[in-house]
Amino acid sequence: LRGQKRKPLGYLLNLPADREKAKRWRILVDRVVGCRKCPAFKWSGNVLPPWGDTNSKFLIIGQSLCTQCYEGGEPFYGHSGELLDSVFSLLETHKSDFLITNVVLHNPPANRPSSEEERHNCSDAFGREAFTLQSPKVVITLGRDAYNFISRRSYSMRSCLESDVWGKSSLADGTSTKRFAWIPDVHPAFYYRSRDEAVQRGYVQRLVRRIKKATKLMKKGVV
Repeated sequence: LRGQKRKPLGYLLNLPADREKAKRWRILVDRVVGCRKCPAFKWSGNVLPPWGDTNSKFLIIGQSLCTQCYEGGEPFYGHSGELLDSVFSLLETHKSDFLITNVVLHNPPANRPSSEEERHNCSDAFGREAFTLQSPKVVITLGRDAYNFISRRSYSMRSCLESDVWGKSSLADGTSTKRFAWIPDVHPAFYYRSRDEAVQRGYVQRLVRRIKKATKLMKKGVV
């Protein structure tokens, strides 16, 4: 599937067996593809709805869509995605076994950081609905924007490095959810740019360890 052009409904690789729930996912994807709320959308027109397995108990949330990911047809495609691919490999799983989305689902001009308006529009229109539809057991946030979607705490790299696995039952805006395990971490692009292989290995190993811990909590029924 890498590098191939996808039709809008091709983003969700595994829809729920429940017809009503599957219908709601299709409607959500169509709304994402047709959204024109943000002025910056007119600059590129690039958009990428939630991608992957809607039945997965795991949700990965990134920042905003980059040009490389849009062209590749999937989130975390290319350089930063290579680090996550290493994580998936060590876990003996694949990217498509997760549901993956971004706080901002379109590509801001020149890959700039997303604006508050863009984050607000996507969270209001799609973020909370996708989260509720999936009802994940384990949520992995990568980067500041994703962190702030889940928590009102101030984001810092230190907070991500010192955190392990948190239990949560709400989003940052106060929306109540079913209890889930939250793994906050740094966006992989930061470590890719470091060009330090030892640091990159440490990042991959940290994510693997945290995901394994969250998986044990899920199997024990803690989340």
